[in-house]
Amino acid sequence: MTSEPAPIAQPPTRSVLVTALAWVVIVVGAVLTPISIISFLMLLVRSYGTSTGGCWTGSSLSPGHL
Repeated sequence: MTSEPAPIAQPPTRSVLVTALAWVVIVVGAVLTPISIISFLMLLVRSYGTSTGGCWTGSSLSPGHL
């Protein structure tokens, strides 16, 4: 009695689209993490950041200081 060997199981193929989307999520998360940390620290110290100044008013970059 001869039996045939079991077929070798192939790993499932990976979707290129899913892999690309995963890398986009990883990169975007890595870029936005420092911004989130800075925002969290500003909330902890109750800082208003730049919300009290405009583009040219209330900053040291206003044309009057040049």
